[in-house]
Amino acid sequence: MLSSTNGKSGKVMISNSFYHFRRLFFWCGVFLAYFMCRFQAHGLPAGGVVQSGTANITTSGSVMNIAQTSGTTLINWTGFNIGQNETVNFNQPAYNSVAWNFISDSAASIISGNLNANGVVILQNPNGFTVSGTASINAHGLIMTTAPTPPTTVSANGPWTFSAMPP
Repeated sequence: MLSSTNGKSGKVMISNSFYHFRRLFFWCGVFLAYFMCRFQAHGLPAGGVVQSGTANITTSGSVMNIAQTSGTTLINWTGFNIGQNETVNFNQPAYNSVAWNFISDSAASIISGNLNANGVVILQNPNGFTVSGTASINAHGLIMTTAPTPPTTVSANGPWTFSAMPP
């Protein structure tokens, strides 16, 4: 907004509202950049250790394959994110096979890429999940839970017991 501050000199000065607008515009840009970085590609799951059952975890480029050879398996992860151009494949023995994945990350898991499984996949992260609009999930069954403690045993036919209420 333009305003004249001195009628005699004819000088036109920019009012303070213009500077407030610039400051607001700057902080909106910073805020937008933060969220774009926060929800951008986050790579593949990390730190997978098979706790029970049998499975082999391999990575080639942007694809992670989890070849499960037992009916049930429990895998502990330090992080479980799938970036926008990344793929995680659970290759399981049968449609009723269960891959229980406990995630001990201090942040929510972000799923922006492809998750494929021919059986049941359970993702357990006490800090939650974000599934973006670019995610593609193709599984016989998928359960996502924020229960805080991992299971002591995993059975293919259930029942599955969560030992505590979600936070």
